Amino acid sequence: MRESQAAPPPGQPFAEAVFVALEGINALSARPGDEAQRQSIGFKDIYRFATEADQRMSPELCQALQSNGRLRADLRHLLERTTLFHLSARAAASGGTITTRHGEGFRMTLRESRAERGQIYVIIRFGDTVMPPPTMLFMIDDDSGFRKLPLPAPSAGAVQLLLEADSDIVAALRDPRTEVFMR
Repeated sequence: MRESQAAPPPGQPFAEAVFVALEGINALSARPGDEAQRQSIGFKDIYRFATEADQRMSPELCQALQSNGRLRADLRHLLERTTLFHLSARAAASGGTITTRHGEGFRMTLRESRAERGQIYVIIRFGDTVMPPPTMLFMIDDDSGFRKLPLPAPSAGAVQLLLEADSDIVAALRDPRTEVFMR
């Protein structure tokens, strides 16, 4: 007898089928010099990175994402299809760093710690009760690529993180050009 499994997030089966098809198309249209990379990095790698909390970005996946625009687009599209929340990048004209960002159903605030000057609180407040709550935060920016960070369970409709003020994650969240996804 099989144990029942939790239902996949909305759009996940469709997104997986689309990306399997895209991987096949990519394999057929790749240049001969792309053979080694095509065999080593593919949809299964970006899917695992996007859906498994403990899956870290390998150096090979990082290099493939930096050098392969199609693979970057595939990962972005996968995140768009499988995440609960998405915060689009703002135009560069918005200028400077930001401390509060609003997305559909949530607000993210970055606040300096009063106890420790070198630390920043990232507070994510959700509008309505979210079931299930997001467990991962993804950031995409053109300069540094893709990052992900596990989220603790929300308390009273909010998630709170304490990060080093000079961390890459805080810099990405302050940059209005960074896209944010939560799943």
